[in-house]
Amino acid sequence: MAKDWIITPYDDNGYCSVARLTNTLTYTGGVVSASAGRLLKVTVTTAFVGASGVLTFYDNAGAASGTPLLAIPVAQGVSGAVFTIDLPVVNGIFAGNASLTAGGVTVGYA
Repeated sequence: MAKDWIITPYDDNGYCSVARLTNTLTYTGGVVSASAGRLLKVTVTTAFVGASGVLTFYDNAGAASGTPLLAIPVAQGVSGAVFTIDLPVVNGIFAGNASLTAGGVTVGYA
């Protein structure tokens, strides 16, 4: 008989509240997820470069517009930085770049 239980927590909308999917993006941004769910964690894997750049995550499946969920300015985009967001998204997740010239992130979502 099993002694340890495996428990997966869910939010009120039925989405997993721990990152079960990941997507790696470069500084150019792009689509993280094209469907509803949760934006949970962003880890900077390569430090951001740019005079005043910002990588912004939006509740949108295909464009850098809509409800902003997280904005990471170049000064905070150091390699190894971890941002815990834990916000629901209705339309999907899109990352938009404003003036960054290098950098990368791994996004955890459900």
